[in-house]
Amino acid sequence: MTHCWCDVTTGEVVSMVREAIRRGEQAMAGEAKANGAVHQDAE
Repeated sequence: MTHCWCDVTTGEVVSMVREAIRRGEQAMAGEAKANGAVHQDAE
């Protein structure tokens, strides 16, 4: 039997996604603060 996303309950998926988003937002926020001026100049 191969493990696929259909075997995971919706609650588990939601919690995993929320955790990933939270970590991603923290990482992006840190990069945005460090590179804010660079991104503004690029536009």
